[in-house]
Amino acid sequence: MIRNPELQRILDKLKALFFMLSNKERAILVALLVIAMMVPLLWAFQSIKQKEVDELRIKRQEFELLSEEYRNIKRVTDSFEKRGELTQSRALLEESHGLFESLGIKKKIKSIKGLGSREVKDGYLEESVQIGAENLTVNEIVNLFNRIDRAPMMLSVKSFSIKRSFEDPEHMHLNLNLALYVKK
Repeated sequence: MIRNPELQRILDKLKALFFMLSNKERAILVALLVIAMMVPLLWAFQSIKQKEVDELRIKRQEFELLSEEYRNIKRVTDSFEKRGELTQSRALLEESHGLFESLGIKKKIKSIKGLGSREVKDGYLEESVQIGAENLTVNEIVNLFNRIDRAPMMLSVKSFSIKRSFEDPEHMHLNLNLALYVKK
């Protein structure tokens, strides 16, 4: 029993009103009470599910960013490996002659000296060559470095030095150490 007489009196009045209703009205009242109790439960369930959906959206966005980053790295790696495959059929001396010849400055080569090969990381072999060229303009040197950078094989400038010519200050002497990386 309820100890509060005021609350007890209210409950008694509600009970009396409930029994004064017809069976149909009682059923409707019970249904309304059940619905009134279910609404907060459904609202809580819906908010929990909404949070889960939001978390999944965030994870999906992160996954898409990672996927895009992976595709970019894969593209670079594939390009790098493709360059390695192209170099297996050509020698470094031939390629260095070809670079100078494509720019029309092959006659300016004064020396080409092979520096040998050595094994480097990840199963690659590094072949090095030292090239000396004279009477080059700045534009020719820039174009040469651009061709090396865009070569279809893995070429790398290990070191270089540029000195002005004593005879003509607008022309330069270039000493270039060039490396070719070939997959074993």
